[in-house]
Amino acid sequence: MDLLIAFLVLIISVLFSLFQNFSLLIPLGIGLIGFISVGLYRQFTLRSLFKMALDGAKNSLGVIQVLALIGCLTALWRACGTISFFVVFGVKLITPHIFILVAFFLSSLVSYAMGTSFGVAGTIGVILMSIARAGNVNELIAAGAILSGVYFGDRTAPTSSCANLVASLTKTDLYDNVKRMLKSAAIPYAICIFLYAVLAWKNPLSRADTSLVSILESNFSLSVWTIIPAVILLVLPLFRIPVRIAVSVSILCSFAVSMACQQLSFWDTFHTMLFGYKPSDPALISILSGGGFIPMLTTILIVTLSSTYSGIFNGTNMISGIQGNISNLCDKIGRFPTVVATSILSCAVFCNQTMGIIFTHEMVSKIYQEKKIDRSTFMLDIANSTVLIAVLIPWSIASSVPLSWMGVNFRALPYAFLLYFIPLFYAIQEWHKTE
Repeated sequence: MDLLIAFLVLIISVLFSLFQNFSLLIPLGIGLIGFISVGLYRQFTLRSLFKMALDGAKNSLGVIQVLALIGCLTALWRACGTISFFVVFGVKLITPHIFILVAFFLSSLVSYAMGTSFGVAGTIGVILMSIARAGNVNELIAAGAILSGVYFGDRTAPTSSCANLVASLTKTDLYDNVKRMLKSAAIPYAICIFLYAVLAWKNPLSRADTSLVSILESNFSLSVWTIIPAVILLVLPLFRIPVRIAVSVSILCSFAVSMACQQLSFWDTFHTMLFGYKPSDPALISILSGGGFIPMLTTILIVTLSSTYSGIFNGTNMISGIQGNISNLCDKIGRFPTVVATSILSCAVFCNQTMGIIFTHEMVSKIYQEKKIDRSTFMLDIANSTVLIAVLIPWSIASSVPLSWMGVNFRALPYAFLLYFIPLFYAIQEWHKTE
């Protein structure tokens, strides 16, 4: 009963914070107090509970380091012209009958390079949607294609916070995980190409609005140097260079390009890296503003606080009863369907991709230990369920935030084909293995 009360307090706090537009740090802090209280009630000392929480937080250090670097990187890519380069030359490739397909490809490529769904949806996604509306393309289909693309990178990229979090929780190798995730996404991605090509042909641009492209070209010097930071981040991981080093090299290159090509001073560039980029042209403020180390601190604290729960759960075994019920469910419906069901519940309740991943991992981990299932399978089960299912929950911030930036609502979700096809084809594949 005590644990149920703690969970209810956490859930109510999360929902209240979402409705009131408060930071998730508040309910997470309340939740931490609640679970510590349960531990105290069950005769654990306050000192031991703090140590458990600290041990859980330590497990997220690798993810936190990557998040801090990504905050700096996304700001500098805005400032040095890398994102503008992708947009300008991507749009120039568009012909009326392939717009939706190019939108899917472009958002996939940039999200894989940047490793962030929000960063791409809030920049390239907004620009592509403005072109779609000006050209009378069905905006729900366009938004669905873009959402598929941005979460392709969010799930798979070595620089993705989700990919790093899943690797950290399952104690697996990040680059091996990337290979496995790309392989499991190959057929679904190919089918998406076909479907988006058909939809693109049936929904052509009536006219191409290139006004934003002109604005970008007038505000940035888009030489070949502006694409080098992205090339670095795409190439170095191929040689298994640690992601922190690859991102750091891209940051240094972006910093130099910002000064050399965009004529920013050292201190302006440094300020951008810390606090985020804000373009001087008012027409670009709503599109290109963002990034930065300081704004990323909120996400870092969310991951850290969420990770303390894992330490307390593991140290006190307070969720062993729930884990037992989930193990029984696994015996009835199978391993991956159980992970999917747990993911839906976690993401629907906590409305957050990070918390959904952490809670799903905690709830189903006993299954993998008892059945001695390898960690790579555990990783792929979460990557092919929780990471994507969070986006399919309309009230989850993984869905509502990028959709609101693109000016559409949950009705675009049925067109985000990749989010459905990856779990579906993986489930079919796993079912055949058990036959």
